Amino acid sequence: MGNFYSTGHGTVRLYNYENNRDVELTLQDFLCHVNNDTIEKVYLFKTPLSERQWTNLLFYHAYVVFYTDTPEGACWWSIEKNGEALTVQMSRRMEDVRDKYEDNRRISEGNSWYWKPSLILDDLSSRTFANLYQYLSLYQSLSNNFIDKTCKEFAKIVFDCIAANKRWI
Repeated sequence: MGNFYSTGHGTVRLYNYENNRDVELTLQDFLCHVNNDTIEKVYLFKTPLSERQWTNLLFYHAYVVFYTDTPEGACWWSIEKNGEALTVQMSRRMEDVRDKYEDNRRISEGNSWYWKPSLILDDLSSRTFANLYQYLSLYQSLSNNFIDKTCKEFAKIVFDCIAANKRWI
């Protein structure tokens, strides 16, 4: 199970996939990555809000996936907001963070023939995880409460902070 941390502005969930099983990502481990990792690539994905939708052109859940180079090897991360919390997931495999939310498939097996996470935009990055963490902390401290943001608004804030050349309009 993931770890939950209360920030005073809501809940942050940290989730780690290791060897295809859920392993706790402690706050200490997370902060170690924040201090040491460089983000090399960033992706913006969307999934339907409901699998019963015919299209996800207007209504969808947006989230950011990024790749970091670490002293221990490559890591894939997702960061997203929903009605419950901010969630940060980590894995050595992109598929874990792109296709799953807290070890549950984002799209059920029965609908995977039609729906898949869709790439909206991608870009290179030379930002550090610390840059993102500091930006989000500063953004939050300036009374811009993430709880009031939709998943799309939050994904835009994160993507635009990390991306080197592109912005999500």
